[in-house]
Amino acid sequence: MRLGEGECFGIPYRILVPKGWHNLWVAGRANSSDVLVHGSIRVMPAAAMMGQAAGTAAVQAIATKRAAHAIDTSQLVETLRQQGAYLP
Repeated sequence: MRLGEGECFGIPYRILVPKGWHNLWVAGRANSSDVLVHGSIRVMPAAAMMGQAAGTAAVQAIATKRAAHAIDTSQLVETLRQQGAYLP
């Protein structure tokens, strides 16, 4: 599957938090993804964005006293946008 010019796909937050873990984030090549997209999301720009999201989520989890899988993802997206992250 190839994306057309100007098309992109999102990386869902849920691939950063392994099932069964409460306070563990996994970014970059270690994430769990479909074979069709894994080749694209394991490259450095995507890995860096996942790292930023995981780090920001960890800070948010500590500040709100919530587990990784229970944070407010809309707040996470807003914080990432304030940091200058590109989120289509």
